[in-house]
Amino acid sequence: MLKLSGLDLSGQWPACLTPAILAQLYQLDLSGCNLSVLPPSVQHATSLRVLDLQGNKLERLPEWLQPASFAELTYFNVADNHLLDLPLALGYVPQLRYLNAQFNPKLPAHLTAQVESETRAPGALLRYLKNCAAGETQSQRRFRLMLLGEPNVGKSALVECLKTAPGWFTNHLNHNRARTQYPVMFTFEYTADRPAAAAWHVLITDPPGTVIADGFITFLDVN
Repeated sequence: MLKLSGLDLSGQWPACLTPAILAQLYQLDLSGCNLSVLPPSVQHATSLRVLDLQGNKLERLPEWLQPASFAELTYFNVADNHLLDLPLALGYVPQLRYLNAQFNPKLPAHLTAQVESETRAPGALLRYLKNCAAGETQSQRRFRLMLLGEPNVGKSALVECLKTAPGWFTNHLNHNRARTQYPVMFTFEYTADRPAAAAWHVLITDPPGTVIADGFITFLDVN
């Protein structure tokens, strides 16, 4: 085991840690080393069982971190970084049993949802990545639709109709009346063909911390 936790390695990788030495390591602790990029020398540590990168400034994991090179990796900790994404390749690492990515506020919503569910379902993130790798699950792209208006005008009825509508909605609409903890809201005003009426206001909330991309909305005028 090599423990370098707390050392500032942002400037230069220790010259004494040659590829030959790294290749013999089973555990490598680089937590709190002020790393913004994982040093390329780590790719020689192909016998690793444990890799701890917690508490750094990593935004991305390197492309050379592949299952074929780190087939024995069982424990991988990337908590408390600035990761923008997690590579699907992690789902292919055959021996990986523990993956910690907590406290990465910039992760996309579909990964954040899995990270947040770890408290009640340990291993949820790793299972999700493995299912994605196996083609059994696709990345979640969800948004919540909140309809605002006067009481008893049919808002709940419309949502229930969407839940039971044939086709896309039956399989994909996830109805949840609970608000997101930190909702991102956009207001749309629809006044076409209704010049004398007040504008409709529709608030769309994406999962916490993200903005809806590549989406579209269809407005239905129900008389």
